Amino acid sequence: MQYISTQRQSKAPLAGAVACCYAPDGGLYLPERLPLIPKAFFNNIEEMSLAEIGYVVARTLLADEAPAAAVKAVADEAFNFPVPLVSLDSHLRLLELFNGPTLAFKDISARFMAACLRHRIIAPADKPCLVMVATTGNTGAAVAKAFERVPGIEVLVLYPRNALSPQQTVQFAAIGANVHAIEVAGTITDCKAMVRAAVTDPELAARYTVVSANTHNIMRILPQVATFFHAYGRLRAREPRARIMNVAIPCGNLSNLVSAVMARRMGCPIGHIVAGCSINDSLVRVLDGSLSPDHVTAVCHRTLARAMDSGYPTNLPRLLSLYDGDPARIAADGITAVRVDDDTIARTLTDIHAAYGYTADPHTAVAVAALQQVLPADPHSVVMATAHPAKSLAEMERILGRLPHELTVPPSIALDAPQAIAKIAPSLPALKRYISTNL
Repeated sequence: MQYISTQRQSKAPLAGAVACCYAPDGGLYLPERLPLIPKAFFNNIEEMSLAEIGYVVARTLLADEAPAAAVKAVADEAFNFPVPLVSLDSHLRLLELFNGPTLAFKDISARFMAACLRHRIIAPADKPCLVMVATTGNTGAAVAKAFERVPGIEVLVLYPRNALSPQQTVQFAAIGANVHAIEVAGTITDCKAMVRAAVTDPELAARYTVVSANTHNIMRILPQVATFFHAYGRLRAREPRARIMNVAIPCGNLSNLVSAVMARRMGCPIGHIVAGCSINDSLVRVLDGSLSPDHVTAVCHRTLARAMDSGYPTNLPRLLSLYDGDPARIAADGITAVRVDDDTIARTLTDIHAAYGYTADPHTAVAVAALQQVLPADPHSVVMATAHPAKSLAEMERILGRLPHELTVPPSIALDAPQAIAKIAPSLPALKRYISTNL
């Protein structure tokens, strides 16, 4: 399969699309076609594990890229933690995607990408590999843990000063070994620009294979497609007559939203897609016609849902490309974007805890609040719960007044672990100096 740029001027095989995830024409890569999952797959989907579903989806997408045994090994490694569907009542169901090593849904795609490198499905050239990621929290931890101690790979996690909670930082700054935590005296936009510049820098390319692990990279999108088939399987196990599943998704950089659209086109019976956005609501305004996609800027506001704080969603070009650049077609295809402010996030968290004794996190609360506005009593809706509440301890305590007794802090975010953090200026030369000195 070829991968085509969202600008439609460049194509590459999977290896090329992963190694340099920014197409020469400036776009991001998408599969040129989305093959359908065989209908027989759905006959017993409610009995299949996430690893089994992930294998079928990955095999369908990667059939001409790797032997079946390698794809199965990757699926078994990447999809090896529980992703249960929790029913709070007959119309509020949460798919807990946060039970992996770093307590966020991004563990799935990061572990899939790392496993693909280990099993040579996507293989760097015969020189050291630099995996680079810009993060506002969850992505950096997931990538760092997925690539921890992988031979021949150094991981650089770039994050903006004063943008992460202590629980987020410790998850990658305490790893050591081949993982380097780098605090940048700038914004997340600066960090992303540094990663992009490094991936395309000829001097670095002469010494390393430089790979971005942000959602610019198509390998971060592909495995997330499987989670929607898994969600449908879990819903069918609860509701055998469910033929359509509606989904609500917390939306920051839109990787899950793009994955949902791809899953639907591959045959997953997804009906309505509710995109929950914070006050960083560029997607809402693009879909309602009040903002041109060409005028979306990177300016963003800090919210309770920190990992969603993005002014210009990275995957907006992919979403638009899937609909030939027409926002009206996105809205007409049953995708509704809803703006959720911090007061609503806090009220939703409080209401969920009071009604069900369940502790959601701020990002999941965005999706719940959006769903309640669009489909308030639908028995066939699933909320994609993307992060463990322990990753937002300060916000949770401020909202609920105290930390709930049932909320335990996992050892992976214990703050007494020693950390190593470098501090650099927001520029490619500063990053290259760090690499030449420390690697």
